[in-house]
Amino acid sequence: HGLPIETKIAQLAGMRMRAAIVIRMLGAFAFAWLLHVFYDQSQWLQEPAQMVWQPDPIAPGLMPWGLAQVKALIMIQIIIIVLLTFLKILKAMGVERVIQWILRPLLKLMGIGKEATTITLVGITLGLSFGGGLLIKEAQAGHVSKKDIFTSLALLGFCHSLIEDTLLVLLLGAHLSGVLWFRLLFAFVVTSALSYWLTKVSPGFQQKHLIR
Repeated sequence: HGLPIETKIAQLAGMRMRAAIVIRMLGAFAFAWLLHVFYDQSQWLQEPAQMVWQPDPIAPGLMPWGLAQVKALIMIQIIIIVLLTFLKILKAMGVERVIQWILRPLLKLMGIGKEATTITLVGITLGLSFGGGLLIKEAQAGHVSKKDIFTSLALLGFCHSLIEDTLLVLLLGAHLSGVLWFRLLFAFVVTSALSYWLTKVSPGFQQKHLIR
């Protein structure tokens, strides 16, 4: 989601736009396929999803459909406002800092330097737009290496807005295992692989295809 805006942010921060698009698209399809295979083979979560919020059945006709769409948009707006308020409450309670404390050692294992760690954690918890904006500022100031920029943006492409996105899709009937735990696992494993691969390709290849 948000592909045009978020890939543009990645480009401004220093990643090639085509690299950002390919990584996110391939990652999304690969993750969805892996979840499908896992749930299908394990016969887990095969029952119909139980949605927290479901719209009422729509009567035949264009006018009822239009009214239903307006009601749905209003309800979605209310849900988003509630989620954002809840997010601010969690932030005030210090939940964001706890998440950052847990994830910081993992980022180090993935090869993300300390200069980009805090910014990456902001993006993971609060969103790619916010974390990416900070990363753009730091990258333009020369405070973050190009390798850290690429690795950080790759991770944020797979895993950002951890609290907000998780709460939103849970309302739509998703299961926590897929939208949080497997998402984190996939993001960390693939980003670690990309970080290792980056050390094996030539600087010329990096400059041409991966990093601006």
